[in-house]
Amino acid sequence: MGSIWTSLFLLMAGAIIVEAVRYAADYLKRITPRVEYQVSTGMPVKVDDKYFCAYELKISNPSRKKVEDVTFHVRSRNDNLKLVVISKPDGFEFSSIDKDGGVDLSFPRLKQGEAVVVKAQTENRYVFSDSLNISVSSPNDIKDERITDVKVAKASIFRTPLVFMSGSVFATFIILVVATINANRPEAKTPIFQMDRRDVVISAASVAGLPHIAELYLTAFDPKYFNEGDIAYSLAVASNRPDEIEKYRRLLSLTLGTAPEMAPESQANLFYSLGKLDLLVSDEKSALSDFQNAIAKSRPIIEAQAKADTKTHKYLIERGLL
Repeated sequence: MGSIWTSLFLLMAGAIIVEAVRYAADYLKRITPRVEYQVSTGMPVKVDDKYFCAYELKISNPSRKKVEDVTFHVRSRNDNLKLVVISKPDGFEFSSIDKDGGVDLSFPRLKQGEAVVVKAQTENRYVFSDSLNISVSSPNDIKDERITDVKVAKASIFRTPLVFMSGSVFATFIILVVATINANRPEAKTPIFQMDRRDVVISAASVAGLPHIAELYLTAFDPKYFNEGDIAYSLAVASNRPDEIEKYRRLLSLTLGTAPEMAPESQANLFYSLGKLDLLVSDEKSALSDFQNAIAKSRPIIEAQAKADTKTHKYLIERGLL
């Protein structure tokens, strides 16, 4: 009997020791300045003859100590990584430098529990979406840990407000890497990867070179996908410039390619507007394809739109689409 009690005592003592060791290890881990980061990679989206791949890098400080003077050296196989947006807490300081085909992100400090979300993209003539290569440096004793990477079914990484890029230079004004999404995620390790419609359009506008569209959707109270097509078409017509029309075509193509959750009615309206833009540049092959997609998404919407647009209605009737 005594041996049984002795065994139970030893088991309990062992369990207590194990828990004590775990607690001590966790405590030491938390009091050591440390950063965690995770990369999410979207599937490439083809625009014209190039493939665009979007990435999201989330950086957080899970420790109980403030992290100071840390730099993330972010590179991709494409050697043309560009910063798109950065979502950060109010008053947060950072700097970014384009270097060696990538970006160096430097943070003077990361407070306990703070998280930063960075969105970036690459473009290439070939399809590949390897994850990012990242190294961390600091003059201080800082531990770093890379959390398991995430693959995203679509290129829906573009999404919330914070930094905007025009051409090859990003102006700091902040858009798409999202005021409401990533900075406020409760757990740094949770790979939640959704896209807000405001951020989708802002991101598409940044790639297409249409900053006024980005600003419009950034400041709109309740922006809708449905209205984007009408806005794009009216502004393209007003510009009366082929190069501007191409930008609006690209805008709608990118939006459709990066928002799989978009309602069919909104998809229909965007395809319909894209078809009309195709006709403005005499690209009838693309126009037929886009109008067919529009009707497939929502025939009632297209019929209603076409009734108010005599020219397009006639075109659709003559081609046997309506």
